[in-house]
Amino acid sequence: MESRYLSVLDYLPQLDKPVLDDRSFEDLLEECLLRIPRYCPEWTHHNASDPGITLIELFSWLVHQMLNRFNQVPYRHYIAFLELLGIQLQPPRPAYASLTFYLTKSDPVEFARAPGLESEWEPKVISKGCEVATVRTETQESIIFTTEKDLVIAHATIKHLLFSVTPVDLSNLSEKPEQNNLESVFGDSTPTTQISPNQNFLDAVIPDFVESNAPPVNLFRPCTPGSCFYLVLDELEPTGVNDRAFGNQRPNHSRNRESRLQGSVLAFTFAGHPVETTGVDPEHPPLRWQAWDGNAWRNILHKDTDDKTRGFSFDWARLRGENAPLPEADVILHLPEKWPKRDFGSGYEGHWLRCVCLPSGADGQADSFYQRPPEIRSVKVRTLGGSVAARECVQIREELLGMSNGKPGQSFQLSHQSILARDSAEYPEEYIEVRRPDGVVEPWEEREHFGDSLEDDCHYTLDSQRGIVQFGPLIREPHHLRQRMQKRRQAEAWKQPVWVKRTAIAPENRLDSLAIPAVLEAVDRESERQYGRVPPAGSEIIMKSYRTGGGSLGNVQAEQLSVLKTAIPYVKQVTNYAPALGGKNADSLEEAMLRVPVILRTRKTALTPEEFENAAQQFALERFTQEQDPYPVHRAHCITTPRLTRPGEVRLLIVPKVPQSARSMQTFEAGTHPEQLSISSFQKDLNDYLDKRRSLGIQVTTETPDYVGVSVHVQLYLKPQYLPNQHQGPSISDIEAIEADITDCLYRFLNPIVGGLDGKGWPRGQAVEDSAIIALLQQRPAVRSVARVQLYAIKKRFPHRDDSSWMQMPEPLRQLQLSDLQIATSWHSTAERDLDFAHQIEFLDFSE
Repeated sequence: MESRYLSVLDYLPQLDKPVLDDRSFEDLLEECLLRIPRYCPEWTHHNASDPGITLIELFSWLVHQMLNRFNQVPYRHYIAFLELLGIQLQPPRPAYASLTFYLTKSDPVEFARAPGLESEWEPKVISKGCEVATVRTETQESIIFTTEKDLVIAHATIKHLLFSVTPVDLSNLSEKPEQNNLESVFGDSTPTTQISPNQNFLDAVIPDFVESNAPPVNLFRPCTPGSCFYLVLDELEPTGVNDRAFGNQRPNHSRNRESRLQGSVLAFTFAGHPVETTGVDPEHPPLRWQAWDGNAWRNILHKDTDDKTRGFSFDWARLRGENAPLPEADVILHLPEKWPKRDFGSGYEGHWLRCVCLPSGADGQADSFYQRPPEIRSVKVRTLGGSVAARECVQIREELLGMSNGKPGQSFQLSHQSILARDSAEYPEEYIEVRRPDGVVEPWEEREHFGDSLEDDCHYTLDSQRGIVQFGPLIREPHHLRQRMQKRRQAEAWKQPVWVKRTAIAPENRLDSLAIPAVLEAVDRESERQYGRVPPAGSEIIMKSYRTGGGSLGNVQAEQLSVLKTAIPYVKQVTNYAPALGGKNADSLEEAMLRVPVILRTRKTALTPEEFENAAQQFALERFTQEQDPYPVHRAHCITTPRLTRPGEVRLLIVPKVPQSARSMQTFEAGTHPEQLSISSFQKDLNDYLDKRRSLGIQVTTETPDYVGVSVHVQLYLKPQYLPNQHQGPSISDIEAIEADITDCLYRFLNPIVGGLDGKGWPRGQAVEDSAIIALLQQRPAVRSVARVQLYAIKKRFPHRDDSSWMQMPEPLRQLQLSDLQIATSWHSTAERDLDFAHQIEFLDFSE
């Protein structure tokens, strides 16, 4: 009769056991035959019929069996220990990307005439689960990405056009506009009705603006570096009452729902008039378009060609003739997916974006600036499309796993492997459904293990990497163990030593005499325990939904996702303007073994400073943008100095990873500004993550270190072969390349992320000494010797204020001391006030 019981090890994570010695029987036999001429040269008959060859074959077979059984014992025991700890190989992680969809019609008047839409200017909805793939080639299958939420493409309207009275701080991306620094284009005049996208904003504010030949609007007041103008937008309300996207009635609930302009692609049409040139290079105008994402101003112009106005240079319109209509051109902006409404206490509520004037030569632009402020006569806006987050996966729905046989411990195999982690909040349909023969449908719940499952709990486990669904086992304790436990409980009840109650086990109760009968008696069934409910026999096991995918292949480059797997009405194009990030292959056995020491030290609760540091570095973002890393913490430092902390408080200094948009070709050749090391974007999520892993009574606080800038002034000598000469040797341009190489080396060395001697970041609290700079520079191939090194500290002008201005200390130092809360960094900025913060290199005995 088939046994109802399975081994307990069948329900532990199954890991592949390695083969330490992979020599086969043939390899051993050949090795022995090759030794015959050396040890027994008179033996020349090596045929298979020779009795000696038969003995060699027997010896090779015995050695082969020994290798299979004994050489793997230590490693196998280690892996078995991992299985007992419940260590599982992590499945591959999917890559994330931002997909941009473009509509076939951007004018809502034309869009309203399309069939299927009931009201004018009704938003277009691209449902969650839309699949977009790369182009399939002869050697590689297409990589599929699936959208994670509904994309509602709504139409926008301009509410306000505002000007900044004084220039803004270009280095402070967190600066908010103030009410006393804002000026409306027409005072407090605002349109009384909604402005449709095909209607001029200026004409809607003052209807006879164009007809009255009013002077054009100057965009920058005054026209200096840092001058900017703001556009405040809001969603254009449909004229009908049916909101197909959200199913509510307007206008009752329009204010309570989330704004649908987030992630939109908008085209602003500016009209000017033929004027004299503004003095800027039209190919590289000194402008920067930004939007407020809730925390800081974020760049929203993907490429220079999206600015069809070429920096508001309308001089090319003269070619059309004097009687030609006003020249119009578009500026296409890709708004962030997080673009909330704000009013900044100014009374102008809506979605804010701005256009800022850059100084001459900033951000690689040409050395030019506006000789006269640009002028416009109209501005309109229309929606071209929208962006939505997607991840590399394929969603499978309603998969029949099989029929239940009514036995404990049964398992079923999914049709796919590499199953993504189930998210009950975003994907509530990812669970198993059991349809019993009597017609009752039961939803079952996934658990990590069956340790806490009772007999009537509808629980199951799912191996994400192998795609195996497991139901609860039936465990039976041996009868003699049950007797010993009863005797121990009796001894403890009478408060007597256990050894007093210990008696010899009767021969009939010994382990070797206990055989499990085919039909259990009632007394034996008392020791049984069912972990989790068993699906009734004949029940259908159905996986409602799951997602499969992941791996490093999902990290596709920009503009590679362009194929719609299913046609979507009114969508003409889709692409990704940024490369996909976050894809990672499944863990190997070696990687799992490396994680074991950290897991044993930390587990679920952190107690020691090292455990809190490890927990912070293991923090991962559930949702991240293209500029973020899924694991944003580069390193964490727990403060243990008594004078800097309090009892019961854990103080963590977090050094984040630099966003990709702030890196310069991943080499950090321009240094790292302290503002790039802000943790405000993920600090709340990190605090919640650490709060779940602290002990009761411990408070965990996270903060950034006190960054101290360092500017190095060096005087050095070059080797003779690197000095410029009229007849031979390097030119002046080569000397400039040597200087750039030395400054880049200093920026990398004095860096919180890639600095220090080990390249893992400048250590916390370690002083900066001139001897370390000398040793670093002497390793450069062109440097003969270093004459003098001076260190200048760069600190905040007002340390206790929310002010981002920095100042350089006047006294040169040979050693810059740092406290336990400070980390050294260096940077170079194009702002005028930061020019002295760059490293300065002076070559001695240099003549042109």
